[in-house]
Amino acid sequence: MEKTLKQIADENTSPEKSAGLKQKLYRFAAKENLQPSRTDDKGTKYYDGDALDRLTTYAAEQGEPAAAADIA
Repeated sequence: MEKTLKQIADENTSPEKSAGLKQKLYRFAAKENLQPSRTDDKGTKYYDGDALDRLTTYAAEQGEPAAAADIA
């Protein structure tokens, strides 16, 4: 199933924090050179397969509170 960066951010954080995560996802996708599976006529990029797995994993890591990472 294809998803946009905004959809991934919304699934992994609260709505108040999704804007910051969305920006991080865009930067991560550019840094890692992830290619979207398709782009619609409005320019919205949809990710599928391996790129979607990598983005979802990164979003889940970023959504965790910093205090929980310090305990482990």
